[in-house]
Amino acid sequence: MSTPTPEIYVFQSPGMRPDVRLTIFDTEFHVHRVILALRSRFFQKAFVFGGRKPTPGIWEYEFVSRVDDDGTWGLNLVTPEVCMASAVLQLPLYCMRSQ
Repeated sequence: MSTPTPEIYVFQSPGMRPDVRLTIFDTEFHVHRVILALRSRFFQKAFVFGGRKPTPGIWEYEFVSRVDDDGTWGLNLVTPEVCMASAVLQLPLYCMRSQ
């Protein structure tokens, strides 16, 4: 079974390239962390108080949606460890990095 190609929306502002990728179900958003942190306490904590340094590469931060057993959903910060574990356990987590 192949993974569907997500629909992609890119949000840009003069002088700021997108540095965060949000994959929410089958839709991908490319945004800048400064804008997210200004408008959301969730992202402010993830970027400022999370104690995690950005991963070098195209995306400094990546988040993917996750649906719980009870049907609720949320965003998970993607780290190399999460991607490795999801591959080993064959979990449906989108962890591919753009080249």
